[in-house]
Amino acid sequence: MSCRNYCSELVHQFYLFQLSSSPVFPFFYIFLFLFFQDSANVVFLIVHLEDQAYNTYCEYAHQKGFSVRKAHVVYWTHTRIIKAREYKCSKAGHKQSKPTAESQVKFHRLDTKTGCLACINFSVDKEEKNWTVTKFVEEHNHPLAVKNEFHLLRSQRKISKVQDGLLKNMTDNDIRTVHAYNFLADEVGGFENVGFCKRDAYNFVQWEKQALIESGD
Repeated sequence: MSCRNYCSELVHQFYLFQLSSSPVFPFFYIFLFLFFQDSANVVFLIVHLEDQAYNTYCEYAHQKGFSVRKAHVVYWTHTRIIKAREYKCSKAGHKQSKPTAESQVKFHRLDTKTGCLACINFSVDKEEKNWTVTKFVEEHNHPLAVKNEFHLLRSQRKISKVQDGLLKNMTDNDIRTVHAYNFLADEVGGFENVGFCKRDAYNFVQWEKQALIESGD
């Protein structure tokens, strides 16, 4: 078995281990991409599930200092089975300006896109369900985030079920969202370890309130 196939199989076994045990931070995904430092070697790398493909690239992105965006997807004819999938750097493309009267513009959203070409493409075998890397571009045309900014990367931010419950419980008991968020940060040793930013907390609480209102209609 080649080294590439051996590592691909190890990733699959590690992923199955994750599914059957308590959550484990997937350091192995990071190792995999660091192992294949030459981008030419990454091509033909095989994973076995869509989550594997996305999480692998996200972990790589997290270590490098950029955020990931799900991009183009192709399905097999007359099915919803994925044939090909592309993941890009979140700074890919350029903002398209819409012709709007200046008086109607309430605020101007900051344009963070730089036309970055960094991406990874997967081709999916219909029978074997293998996700094979067909293209990998690692160069970015913008500065990457430094370590103390990693927690702000959008594709890395997620509110866990435990945090979800704590935020609900605290805000339901009239504790302000900012104080609830600060409490979570204190519990894990700093804002960089929370896993999401303050704005995410405010959005979550707002969504919960809106859902409660709609369920009562």
